[in-house]
Amino acid sequence: MRPVNIRPLNRTDAAIFHALRLDALMESPEAFGATYEEDVLLSLDVVADRIDQIQVEPQRVVFGAVEGEAILGIVGCMQESRIKSRHKAVVWGCYVHPSARGRGLGGELLSHLIAHVAQWDHVDALTLTVVTRAEAARALYRSVGFTVFGKELDGLREHGVSDTVEYMSLHLPRRHTALTSE
Repeated sequence: MRPVNIRPLNRTDAAIFHALRLDALMESPEAFGATYEEDVLLSLDVVADRIDQIQVEPQRVVFGAVEGEAILGIVGCMQESRIKSRHKAVVWGCYVHPSARGRGLGGELLSHLIAHVAQWDHVDALTLTVVTRAEAARALYRSVGFTVFGKELDGLREHGVSDTVEYMSLHLPRRHTALTSE
């Protein structure tokens, strides 16, 4: 088994990211707001634009668990774009391929993402959504500190099947800044 490297993805990773994303949408369709039918139509240029890191506000990053030439897991995050909500960033697309589960990659991906986003200026909190029947994902998010702040009945629906969506948040540790007295 080769070592797994958790790293930000970039445009050159678009094809292997897209392949894993399509696998995710087929294997766990209930876990995503997008569908296979929508994402299979995306060009690699569009995918590359979606995963390429942006280091100015609003910031964006997608991490991959990379082993050799394969991506085993992914998680993305984007800072809210509107000025009044730029103190938040949304976690999206967390997925580990079934063949790589049980190795702690989901936790590693989230830990890297949280540490990275904690360095973004003005971002104090992460939010995400998860369907309630995705018990393993919910447990993973709780294990890294996310807490539920709301639920939406019938939040997602596919082929007549309704899912309740949980809204979760994680407040990032504040960076220490020197206090001055007047």
